[in-house]
Amino acid sequence: MTDEGTDRRTTLGGKIKAARLEAGLTQDEMAGKLFVSRQSITKWENDKGVPDIGNLRRLAQLLDVSVDYLLNDGTDAGMATRMLREPVDLAAVDAHRSANSGWSLKAAKKDTIVRRMWPHATIHRLVSEPILTHDEKVMDNVLGFFTPAWFGIPQILDSVRDRRNRYYLVDRGANQLFVTVSDEFVESRVLTEHIDLQRGTHFAVGAVRLTVAAPLAQT
Repeated sequence: MTDEGTDRRTTLGGKIKAARLEAGLTQDEMAGKLFVSRQSITKWENDKGVPDIGNLRRLAQLLDVSVDYLLNDGTDAGMATRMLREPVDLAAVDAHRSANSGWSLKAAKKDTIVRRMWPHATIHRLVSEPILTHDEKVMDNVLGFFTPAWFGIPQILDSVRDRRNRYYLVDRGANQLFVTVSDEFVESRVLTEHIDLQRGTHFAVGAVRLTVAAPLAQT
Protein backbone atom coordinates (compact mmCIF):
# COMPACT_ATOMS: atom_id res chain seq x y z
CA MET A 1 0.00 0.00 0.00
CA THR A 2 1.26 3.45 -0.88
CA ASP A 3 1.42 6.50 1.38
CA GLU A 4 -1.40 9.01 0.93
CA GLY A 5 0.92 11.62 -0.55
CA THR A 6 2.75 9.29 -2.94
CA ASP A 7 2.51 10.14 -6.65
CA ARG A 8 0.96 7.03 -8.24
CA ARG A 9 3.11 7.53 -11.33
CA THR A 10 6.21 6.68 -9.28
CA THR A 11 4.91 3.40 -7.85
CA LEU A 12 5.33 0.01 -9.53
CA GLY A 13 1.58 -0.29 -10.03
CA GLY A 14 1.28 3.24 -11.41
CA LYS A 15 4.07 2.63 -13.90
CA ILE A 16 2.56 -0.65 -15.07
CA LYS A 17 -0.83 1.01 -15.61
CA ALA A 18 0.65 4.04 -17.39
CA ALA A 19 2.73 1.86 -19.73
CA ARG A 20 -0.27 -0.38 -20.44
CA LEU A 21 -2.46 2.61 -21.36
CA GLU A 22 0.29 4.10 -23.54
CA ALA A 23 0.46 0.75 -25.36
CA GLY A 24 -3.30 0.86 -25.95
CA LEU A 25 -3.99 -2.37 -24.06
CA THR A 26 -6.91 -3.25 -21.80
CA GLN A 27 -6.26 -5.24 -18.63
CA ASP A 28 -7.78 -8.32 -20.30
CA GLU A 29 -5.54 -7.94 -23.35
CA MET A 30 -2.38 -7.58 -21.29
CA ALA A 31 -3.36 -10.50 -19.07
CA GLY A 32 -3.77 -12.67 -22.17
CA LYS A 33 -0.33 -11.73 -23.48
CA LEU A 34 1.29 -12.50 -20.11
CA PHE A 35 -0.77 -15.64 -19.46
CA VAL A 36 -2.03 -14.36 -16.12
CA SER A 37 -5.50 -13.44 -14.86
CA ARG A 38 -7.03 -9.97 -15.19
CA GLN A 39 -7.28 -9.95 -11.39
CA SER A 40 -3.49 -10.21 -11.21
CA ILE A 41 -3.13 -7.14 -13.44
CA THR A 42 -5.63 -5.24 -11.27
CA LYS A 43 -3.71 -6.11 -8.10
CA TRP A 44 -0.39 -5.06 -9.59
CA GLU A 45 -1.74 -1.75 -10.89
CA ASN A 46 -3.38 -0.96 -7.53
CA ASP A 47 -0.16 -1.82 -5.65
CA LYS A 48 -1.94 -4.63 -3.83
CA GLY A 49 0.38 -7.27 -5.24
CA VAL A 50 3.80 -7.52 -6.88
CA PRO A 51 4.62 -9.58 -9.99
CA ASP A 52 7.33 -12.19 -9.55
CA ILE A 53 10.65 -11.73 -11.33
CA GLY A 54 9.54 -13.79 -14.32
CA ASN A 55 6.43 -11.66 -14.83
CA LEU A 56 8.45 -8.49 -14.25
CA ARG A 57 10.76 -9.45 -17.08
CA ARG A 58 7.84 -10.29 -19.37
CA LEU A 59 6.16 -6.99 -18.48
CA ALA A 60 9.34 -5.06 -19.25
CA GLN A 61 9.76 -6.79 -22.62
CA LEU A 62 6.10 -6.41 -23.59
CA LEU A 63 5.84 -2.73 -22.59
CA ASP A 64 9.33 -1.76 -23.85
CA VAL A 65 10.61 -0.61 -20.46
CA SER A 66 13.44 -1.82 -18.24
CA VAL A 67 12.97 -3.81 -15.05
CA ASP A 68 15.03 -1.11 -13.30
CA TYR A 69 12.55 1.55 -14.43
CA LEU A 70 9.63 -0.45 -13.00
CA LEU A 71 11.32 -1.06 -9.65
CA ASN A 72 13.07 2.29 -9.10
CA ASP A 73 11.45 5.47 -7.80
CA GLY A 74 10.78 8.31 -10.24
CA THR A 75 9.13 8.74 -13.60
CA ASP A 76 10.33 8.24 -17.14
CA ALA A 77 10.28 11.28 -19.42
CA GLY A 78 9.87 8.98 -22.40
CA MET A 79 6.53 7.49 -21.35
CA ALA A 80 4.60 9.54 -23.90
CA THR A 81 6.29 7.62 -26.72
CA ARG A 82 6.10 4.15 -25.17
CA MET A 83 6.06 1.35 -27.72
CA LEU A 84 4.61 -2.14 -27.41
CA ARG A 85 6.84 -4.79 -29.00
CA GLU A 86 5.96 -8.46 -29.47
CA PRO A 87 7.99 -11.16 -31.26
CA VAL A 88 6.51 -12.90 -34.30
CA ASP A 89 7.28 -16.17 -36.07
CA LEU A 90 6.44 -15.74 -39.73
CA ALA A 91 7.22 -19.38 -40.46
CA ALA A 92 4.32 -20.46 -38.24
CA VAL A 93 1.74 -18.25 -39.98
CA ASP A 94 -0.52 -19.81 -42.62
CA ALA A 95 -1.32 -17.31 -45.39
CA HIS A 96 -1.75 -17.15 -49.15
CA ARG A 97 -0.47 -14.71 -51.74
CA SER A 98 -2.98 -12.23 -53.11
CA ALA A 99 -3.16 -8.98 -55.06
CA ASN A 100 -3.72 -7.09 -51.79
CA SER A 101 -0.32 -8.26 -50.51
CA GLY A 102 1.42 -7.57 -53.82
CA TRP A 103 1.61 -11.33 -54.41
CA SER A 104 4.22 -11.52 -51.64
CA LEU A 105 3.82 -14.43 -49.22
CA LYS A 106 5.74 -12.60 -46.49
CA ALA A 107 3.50 -9.54 -46.84
CA ALA A 108 0.41 -11.77 -46.73
CA LYS A 109 1.66 -13.34 -43.50
CA LYS A 110 2.16 -9.91 -41.94
CA ASP A 111 -1.36 -8.88 -42.97
CA THR A 112 -2.68 -12.06 -41.35
CA ILE A 113 -0.77 -11.41 -38.10
CA VAL A 114 -2.18 -7.89 -37.76
CA ARG A 115 -5.73 -9.01 -38.52
CA ARG A 116 -5.51 -11.79 -35.92
CA MET A 117 -4.13 -9.41 -33.28
CA TRP A 118 -6.98 -6.90 -33.81
CA PRO A 119 -9.86 -8.97 -35.24
CA HIS A 120 -12.58 -6.38 -34.58
CA ALA A 121 -10.68 -3.23 -35.55
CA THR A 122 -10.71 -1.33 -38.83
CA ILE A 123 -7.22 -1.79 -40.28
CA HIS A 124 -5.69 0.07 -43.19
CA ARG A 125 -2.34 -0.73 -44.75
CA LEU A 126 -0.01 2.25 -44.98
CA VAL A 127 2.25 2.97 -47.94
CA SER A 128 5.60 4.32 -46.75
CA GLU A 129 7.92 6.83 -48.34
CA PRO A 130 11.02 8.26 -46.61
CA ILE A 131 11.11 12.01 -46.02
CA LEU A 132 14.15 13.28 -47.89
CA THR A 133 16.87 15.43 -46.38
CA HIS A 134 18.16 18.40 -48.40
CA ASP A 135 21.13 16.40 -49.75
CA GLU A 136 18.87 13.50 -50.72
CA LYS A 137 16.52 15.87 -52.59
CA VAL A 138 19.48 17.25 -54.55
CA MET A 139 20.61 13.73 -55.46
CA ASP A 140 17.05 12.79 -56.44
CA ASN A 141 16.90 15.74 -58.84
CA VAL A 142 20.26 14.72 -60.33
CA LEU A 143 19.07 11.16 -60.86
CA GLY A 144 15.85 12.40 -62.43
CA PHE A 145 17.78 14.66 -64.83
CA PHE A 146 20.36 12.13 -65.99
CA THR A 147 18.31 8.92 -66.02
CA PRO A 148 14.96 7.95 -67.57
CA ALA A 149 14.19 5.61 -64.63
CA TRP A 150 10.73 5.97 -63.07
CA PHE A 151 12.16 5.66 -59.56
CA GLY A 152 14.35 8.02 -57.56
CA ILE A 153 15.89 8.41 -54.11
CA PRO A 154 12.58 7.81 -52.21
CA GLN A 155 12.13 4.40 -53.81
CA ILE A 156 15.80 3.50 -53.30
CA LEU A 157 15.75 4.52 -49.65
CA ASP A 158 12.41 2.82 -49.10
CA SER A 159 13.79 -0.46 -50.40
CA VAL A 160 16.90 -0.18 -48.22
CA ARG A 161 15.39 1.18 -44.98
CA ASP A 162 11.97 -0.41 -44.92
CA ARG A 163 12.01 -3.45 -47.18
CA ARG A 164 11.33 -5.76 -44.23
CA ASN A 165 8.67 -3.53 -42.66
CA ARG A 166 4.96 -3.30 -43.35
CA TYR A 167 2.93 -0.48 -41.80
CA TYR A 168 -0.68 -0.36 -40.64
CA LEU A 169 -3.19 2.05 -39.10
CA VAL A 170 -5.39 0.19 -36.61
CA ASP A 171 -8.57 2.02 -35.61
CA ARG A 172 -10.16 0.58 -32.46
CA GLY A 173 -12.73 3.32 -31.99
CA ALA A 174 -11.40 4.58 -28.66
CA ASN A 175 -7.89 5.01 -30.09
CA GLN A 176 -5.74 4.46 -33.15
CA LEU A 177 -2.50 2.50 -33.31
CA PHE A 178 0.44 2.91 -35.66
CA VAL A 179 1.72 -0.63 -36.22
CA THR A 180 4.98 -1.76 -37.80
CA VAL A 181 5.53 -5.42 -38.64
CA SER A 182 9.09 -6.52 -39.39
CA ASP A 183 10.36 -10.05 -39.89
CA GLU A 184 10.94 -10.37 -36.14
CA PHE A 185 8.52 -8.09 -34.27
CA VAL A 186 5.15 -6.37 -34.19
CA GLU A 187 5.57 -2.84 -32.80
CA SER A 188 2.58 -0.64 -31.97
CA ARG A 189 2.15 2.89 -30.62
CA VAL A 190 -0.97 4.81 -29.68
CA LEU A 191 -1.33 7.85 -31.95
CA THR A 192 -1.81 11.14 -30.12
CA GLU A 193 -3.75 12.65 -33.04
CA HIS A 194 -6.67 11.10 -34.93
CA ILE A 195 -5.90 10.16 -38.55
CA ASP A 196 -8.59 10.35 -41.23
CA LEU A 197 -9.17 6.83 -42.59
CA GLN A 198 -9.96 8.10 -46.08
CA ARG A 199 -7.76 6.46 -48.68
CA GLY A 200 -4.94 8.79 -49.75
CA THR A 201 -4.65 10.63 -46.42
CA HIS A 202 -1.02 11.53 -45.63
CA PHE A 203 0.75 11.82 -42.29
CA ALA A 204 4.30 11.46 -41.00
CA VAL A 205 5.89 9.37 -38.25
CA GLY A 206 9.53 10.22 -37.68
CA ALA A 207 11.36 10.30 -41.03
CA VAL A 208 8.68 8.29 -42.84
CA ARG A 209 5.76 9.76 -44.80
CA LEU A 210 2.74 7.45 -44.76
CA THR A 211 -0.32 7.25 -46.99
CA VAL A 212 -3.52 5.48 -45.98
CA ALA A 213 -4.22 2.63 -48.43
CA ALA A 214 -7.05 0.10 -48.76
CA PRO A 215 -8.43 -1.56 -45.62
CA LEU A 216 -7.63 -5.16 -44.77
CA ALA A 217 -10.54 -7.52 -45.24
CA GLN A 218 -12.31 -8.84 -42.17
CA THR A 219 -11.71 -12.54 -41.51
